[in-house]
Amino acid sequence: MFEIVIIQGRDAGLRISVDTGSEIAIGRDSACTIQLNDPEVSRRHCVLVHERERLEIIDLGSSNGTLVNGQRVERRALSHGDRIQIGSSLLHLARRGEILGRAASEGVLGETPTHSEPLITLPLGEITRGAGGDDQRLREQLRAVIDVSEELASRADVEDLYQPVLDILYELFPQAERGHLLLGDDVERFVCCATRARGGSGEEVPFSRELCRRALEGRELYVYRQASAGQDGDSESMIGLEIRSAMVVPLMFKREVLGLVVLDSTDARGGYSEQDAQLAAAVCRQIAVAIKNTQLIEQAARESQLRLSLSRFVPKAMAEQIVCGKIDVGLGGQRYEAVVLFADLVGFTKRGEALSPEQMVELLNEYFKESVPLIERAGGSIDKFIGDAILAVWGIPREQGPAALAAVRCALELQSRMAVRGWQLAGQQVEPLQAGVGVNFGPVVAGNVGSRQRREFTIIGDTVNTAQRIEAMASGGQVLVSRALLDQLDRPAFGVVMPEIRIRSKRVPLDVCSVRGLEIAAGEWLLHVPVWLGSEEAILIRRHADESLDLVHRPAAALEAAELSSRLPELGRLAWGAIVGSEGESEVLAEGAALRSRVRLTDPKLGGLLGEAMPTCPKSWDEMPRN
Repeated sequence: MFEIVIIQGRDAGLRISVDTGSEIAIGRDSACTIQLNDPEVSRRHCVLVHERERLEIIDLGSSNGTLVNGQRVERRALSHGDRIQIGSSLLHLARRGEILGRAASEGVLGETPTHSEPLITLPLGEITRGAGGDDQRLREQLRAVIDVSEELASRADVEDLYQPVLDILYELFPQAERGHLLLGDDVERFVCCATRARGGSGEEVPFSRELCRRALEGRELYVYRQASAGQDGDSESMIGLEIRSAMVVPLMFKREVLGLVVLDSTDARGGYSEQDAQLAAAVCRQIAVAIKNTQLIEQAARESQLRLSLSRFVPKAMAEQIVCGKIDVGLGGQRYEAVVLFADLVGFTKRGEALSPEQMVELLNEYFKESVPLIERAGGSIDKFIGDAILAVWGIPREQGPAALAAVRCALELQSRMAVRGWQLAGQQVEPLQAGVGVNFGPVVAGNVGSRQRREFTIIGDTVNTAQRIEAMASGGQVLVSRALLDQLDRPAFGVVMPEIRIRSKRVPLDVCSVRGLEIAAGEWLLHVPVWLGSEEAILIRRHADESLDLVHRPAAALEAAELSSRLPELGRLAWGAIVGSEGESEVLAEGAALRSRVRLTDPKLGGLLGEAMPTCPKSWDEMPRN
């Protein structure tokens, strides 16, 4: 059995048990088992399924994705210590009973946790009975440990417990005249978080840095008792403070020093026994754990917030690398092999002549709301928006699977989504937006450009310029790709060989292809093929292994024996046979706007468009709609 702890977000502190056989839905909807009141979380964002010993998380097509240990996932097995990011909420997973860290001897508190193990607790430590069997002293020890535990449990902020805990120690050891709780591991840079002086005047209470240095050298509890006034080895600070006895307890996590507790006295008779040292060590172990827990939770929260902030300005994959310290945010760049995609709305400027600036922004944001999550789910990163254009990249800062295949598939899905989606402006239906897409592969330099005051992460190079030049030639609904990109595909692509593009800066013309289909599984092809269904506009979006096709059409369109012909700008109107049958019920894609039907054609290869050899475009670029 597992336990989920929300350690950052609006619902921080919530704990949920995940029992065997359970299914826990997470999302914004009130019907979800874990409801996260966060606008970045989808209504039904993801689900946890626990069967036998296996716990899986399944993303339910959320807009902003589900991250496990910083990586976006669709379905993944989880294990103890995993960190799950959903919107601005950070969840920690642990097997029940294994959130506890291991206690070790000599003040070593356990293994150093990773970012996915931010919660640590440990036993109070062994408190032994004194040689004389002093039951009263033992009761005082136990009472002190309980008091400290209650203070730790009752304080939401660790900074609020420094003074109360020091006060407990101060009362427990009446021989102490001064007490300090210091944070840090450098005697010259200690931060004094709490102090106490018996009968003090309220002025600043000094402490001996020499005593602190001695405790730090051995990284263990240090007890001092002066045998004679001004004995050898006493520092000026010890002499000036008239310290005759002292106990310095490091606040340790494994071998990491978080700080020190210092208790000292001007009376040599008020020394500290072995039993005092055991008690002080036990109490200080608890303080150290509370401090470390808080530091780790704050670190996780800072990283989460930094990641969220960075992802608004740089690609999400890049944001993760910056947070982990793997990428320098200074000016400069690094060379990568990358896939670059430009998508630009066709005719959007002309459309703006009939719209107000506010309406233009509203429509543009609707387009970005549709396209950006699609690109990110495909593993791409948004480099920048250029007016109504998007520059996206795959393979930076690291390769995330077959980048070329993912980019082309994303482009085809984007074109179909835009054609099918019902676009509205101020509640009124408007004509579908159309984009031209250009995709290229090659070397780029990625890094920060700008000045010390203002900088921007971006990609530059001939590969980027060429991708933009290819996109500038694309008609609405087209996906134009370079030969370099086609060579990177490890699955068949289908389309039309286009005329060469002559670029002024290149001596050799550029070979490009208009991709209309891509094999995504054995016998399964993703398509974006606009067709005429008689006199009605329609789109073929998928071809199945049995050669049936998914056709998106208007609800009023008649399918029976309807003739299909090409609506591709690169081929013109070519007859492709007739529908000879349909299967199953049509699915509503956009209310009142589009249905999807599975049909069979007399020519399932569409006149050779879906054949082994790509047909050649008979037109020149000047004859294309955009040109």
